[in-house]
Amino acid sequence: MITGEEMKNARKKIGKTQEQLAEELDISSRQLSRLENVENLERYDKFLQLVVTLELYEPVKKDVWGDSEDDVKISKSEK
Repeated sequence: MITGEEMKNARKKIGKTQEQLAEELDISSRQLSRLENVENLERYDKFLQLVVTLELYEPVKKDVWGDSEDDVKISKSEK
């Protein structure tokens, strides 16, 4: 399960401020702050599991380390 602290650490690892990430996500920095300060994000974790299980969203991970400019799409065979 993902915690708010893990989200905050991941954001800092990619060098984004709350304001920068919130703008990219089209949410307010206040909303992002609230998520980062929640100890247990079980409700959101279960929602994300449901979305992926129902194949309503195909995860896309951008290479944040600059090794490649291409997005890496996870296909069903790789899950």
